[in-house]
Parts: sequence; structure tokens; C-alpha cells
Amino acid sequence: MIAENEIVFTDNKVSKFKTEAKETLNKIGVPSTKLEPWKYTSIKNYFKDTLTKCSIDNNSKRVAVDPQESISSYTNRLIFINGHLNSALSTMPDNVKLYGSNDTIPESFSRERNTKENIPNTHLAVLNSTSFDYVLAITLPKNEQLSLEISYISTQTKNNELVSPRVFVELETGATLNLVERFTGYELVEGSELATNGGITSHMVESFLEEDATFNHYKIQEESDNRLHLSLSYSEIKSRSVYKNVNLNFGSALARNEVYPVIMGENATTWLLGSNVLTKSQHVDNFTCIDHVAPNCESHELYKGMYADKSKGIFTGTIIVREEAQKTNAYQSNASLLCSDSSESISRPQLKIWADDVKCSHGATVGQLDEEALFYLRARGIPEAEAKSILTQAYVCDVFSHLEDEKLATHVQKTLERKLSTF
Repeated sequence: MIAENEIVFTDNKVSKFKTEAKETLNKIGVPSTKLEPWKYTSIKNYFKDTLTKCSIDNNSKRVAVDPQESISSYTNRLIFINGHLNSALSTMPDNVKLYGSNDTIPESFSRERNTKENIPNTHLAVLNSTSFDYVLAITLPKNEQLSLEISYISTQTKNNELVSPRVFVELETGATLNLVERFTGYELVEGSELATNGGITSHMVESFLEEDATFNHYKIQEESDNRLHLSLSYSEIKSRSVYKNVNLNFGSALARNEVYPVIMGENATTWLLGSNVLTKSQHVDNFTCIDHVAPNCESHELYKGMYADKSKGIFTGTIIVREEAQKTNAYQSNASLLCSDSSESISRPQLKIWADDVKCSHGATVGQLDEEALFYLRARGIPEAEAKSILTQAYVCDVFSHLEDEKLATHVQKTLERKLSTF
């Protein structure tokens, strides 16, 4: 057991970066529901025991893991199993480097973040900085393009086993990165001694976009039903660049996703899109903060959720428009579909505007399937279960339409159908 305000790690080979983060983490402790951003989400039960990491030796002794098929058409794919890269199954592009705990991390990794919010010291950022397994650095020169799929596969046997992937992205002028990240648990073979997957994922992506760059980031979360998933994405976006973050949640017992884009250059565009499809007692908390620093920029935010059984969705979305960010267009929408009497959705949209020449709006809706539309489909001979599936799939189509890779879109559609079949 550990004290409530302290987290202990068994990994003694930590860099100075990790040591400083650990000191901060021990000061701020595990987030409590007494904190406003964490009001509806408690993760303290996952931190009762000392956290451990899966060693390479321990990993190799576990049952062989099927890497599963790629879910995108991208030829470059990296496969991490329990926090360790499987080189034999991976294709490492020239512009991607892997830095371990004992390697010299590039200076740019420790660069000062240009945010007026205290993002580097949020609980999720500090936790990952304390425990990251490696830094996967993606650096694209001017006008270069790269499409990459990363698969994170977990076969944890203990609830206190921690996997901490970290990705660092630098895109020079005109560069384009398409990144798919898939988190999944492994279906264990019958008779295996391994327990049902548990454990904790602490994930972080930092990206820095120079002028005219594009970063399309697709995150597909299909973790095991008793796993804690923590994820943070931070991005700095300069003039005429496009940042798109698509966050799809199907798995885990409890998930917390934080997204912090800082729009620093004129005529930049940001898209934040997300969907939760939850059953049983699953709980997903999406926390976003779009910071408009430069004028003449746009941000579009759309999160939708479908909740069955006793599942619960939380959405907190903040749009900040600084005084110098005139001519800002910012739109935010959160919609939830409750598919049972016991499901729950909480929405907290927020606008903080200091500029006077802007167009900003936000909206939140919570409802159930349209009974008239359901009756219409059933009156035309469509069985009730199939009619409900048609309506629920149509409900999230505007989020899924942003999946530009056809193979990825097909995978997500099949995952959605499987999930809806349990509603």
C-alpha cells in the first residue's frame, strides 16, 4: 500500500526528467473528486498498490501474442506488447526514432511549452513523465509525408501493472503526418495461466506543427473491460496548419482523455472529434481545452456518446479566446444517446472569451432514440433490433466520416456493430 498523496514506482533507472516529474507527482498526488476537473471521475482505487512495470524478460515468458491484423492501409506499423517494441513485427520509418530510459533524449523534447495553461503539470502529464517506457520521436522535414499505425497490445496479469507510451511529434513547414494509435487487450487462449487483462495505460502525445503542416491523429481505444486508460494529447499549431484529433472509445472500465490544442498562428484550423460507445459499467471522461491565441482561426469540436446498461459519459469542453485572437470562429457540440434507464451523461461546455470580434457557440443535448423514426423503420418490416442498430449507427456517422482511410473506417464500423449488438 502507498500513501494517498504518493505514487511509488519500482523502476530505479529513471532519467533526470523522470526524477523531477516524480517529485511533482508526489506533491500533487492522485487526482481527487474534490478537484473540479475530476469531479465525476475517481481513479484512486487503481493506485492503492505500488505500481510495477513489465520487464522484457517477464514479457517474453508470457504466452505468444498474435499481433492481429493492421486496421489501416498504412504500410508503416509499430507493435508494442506490454510497453516493449516488437522489432520483428514492426516497420520503423526513417523519420521515427525510439529513445529508451537510458538514452539521451533530444533537447526539443524538453522545450518550453507555449501554453498559458499549466498543462505540463496536469496529473496525466506528470504521471506519464514519471513512468514513460520510451519516447517515440516522429520528426518530419519540410513537405515530407508519413502515415503510421501504432498498435499497443496489453496482456497484463496484475491490476497495478503500468504501461506508459509517449509520442513526440515535430512537423516542419508543409509536413503531413497521419497517425493511427490502437489500444487493445489480447484475447487469451483457453487454458492460459494469464488472468483477464487489467492494469493501467498512461499515454501521452505531444505535437508541434510549423506553418502549413497537417497532423491527423486517430486514436482507437479498445482496451480490456477492467482496465484503466489515461491519455493526454497536447499540440501547438502555427499559421495555416491543420490539427485533427479523432478519439473513439469502445473499451476499458474507466478512461480519461485530455486534449489541449494551443492555436498559435493565424488561419490555423483545429478539429476535435470523439465518440463513446459504452456498455455495462464503463465510464469515459473526455476533457478538452482549445486555446485560441492567434487571430483569424477556426476550431470545430464534436463529441457524441451512446450509453447502455449502467455506463456513464462525462464531457468537459473549454474554449479559450485570448484578447489578441480576434476573428475567431469556434464551435462546440456534445450529444449523448441514453440507451437504458440506468445510463448517464454529464456535459459541461465552457466558453472563456476576452476578444470582442468572434463567433463562438456551444451546445449539449441528451436524449433517447427517436421513437417516430424507430416506428417508421419497423412499419417497413425492419426488425426492432436492426432498426435500433440503423439509428444508432446513423447517430455517430458525422464523427466517423472524418476517418479518411477506408480500411480504418471499415474496422471502426465493424467494431461499432459488434458493440451495438450487446446493447
